[in-house]
Amino acid sequence: MSKTSKYAIFHQGLSIGEHTYEFTLDDRFFEDYGGEITHGRCNAVVTLVKSANLLNLHTEITGEVEVACDRCLENFYTPVDFDGSLVVRFSSEREGYDVDRHTGFDDEILWLSPDTDAIDLSEYLYESIYLSLPMQRVHPDGECDPDMLARFVQAPDDDDADVYEEEE
Repeated sequence: MSKTSKYAIFHQGLSIGEHTYEFTLDDRFFEDYGGEITHGRCNAVVTLVKSANLLNLHTEITGEVEVACDRCLENFYTPVDFDGSLVVRFSSEREGYDVDRHTGFDDEILWLSPDTDAIDLSEYLYESIYLSLPMQRVHPDGECDPDMLARFVQAPDDDDADVYEEEE
């Protein structure tokens, strides 16, 4: 996504104080981003507090995205609930800081050049959604594809372990 995306906040003309932005993240957002998530419906509310030399962004994202079930491999929608903060600092010097040279991100701090007039939040929004997903993504109990589950071979119980050892 480019710096002129609809997920950019133009901060240079903003007054000092609090500003709120809402973004709708739909299938188009996920398809354009080109990551693992290709479908979803989320609402992002970004509260930006501008001070003289930095920006504090508080982001809340709610909705749902489509992911593959780790158990049966069928796609399903899982809820998204993210609440996080990002500090934007402006500096042309980054020495002494561990900053990714490609993205400008340093954990919860985004470093930008002082002449940057907009913050493109598309990557931050996508990554926040992705990282808020559970480690194991599975359908609620009873909703997995029964045909796919039938294909899996179950491991023997501990009682059957002696039988397998004797056969070797």
